[in-house]
Amino acid sequence: MRHRLFEEWLFSQDDLNSAQKDLLDKHKQNCQRCQSLEAAWNEVSLYMEEQDWMAPDEDFGQRWQSRLKQYKVMEQQKHAYWAFLLTSGGALIFGIPFLISIFTTSPLLEMWSFFYRVSSLVETIQRWLSFLLMIFQPLGVLIPSALGIGIGFTVWGSMLLWLILMRRLHLIGSDKNGRE
Repeated sequence: MRHRLFEEWLFSQDDLNSAQKDLLDKHKQNCQRCQSLEAAWNEVSLYMEEQDWMAPDEDFGQRWQSRLKQYKVMEQQKHAYWAFLLTSGGALIFGIPFLISIFTTSPLLEMWSFFYRVSSLVETIQRWLSFLLMIFQPLGVLIPSALGIGIGFTVWGSMLLWLILMRRLHLIGSDKNGRE
């Protein structure tokens, strides 16, 4: 028979029939592990019987149920918030090409151009993220998480600042070319 079955019988709260008791006793005579396991379990059972168990406060159930209700309300609000954000984002993604098609002379070309730009932007962001993960993932073992989050914000802030500066330089350069 399998050893695990004997261990389950040792911890079983149900009464074993006589055949099972005989098998377990024979097994315990030859198995040092089960003997020590049974002795430890008996000690734990005695210790638990000797302890004075404290009753919870009278209003414990009410407090727990009120906190559970508050938690459920907060979870529902969080789900509603995310549903609103996702729905709004989807409406924005599909609404922009529609507005472009209304206000431009060649709506099909503009829509294609917009979707191409969005897809190339998404691909670029995915490449950057995979590159950054490749670089920073090994550092996760060496750097505590709070410091890692701080470094991440610093890197993203620096990248955003760089993009803003590049945009301004581009606009300044286009103004100079326009004046000449």
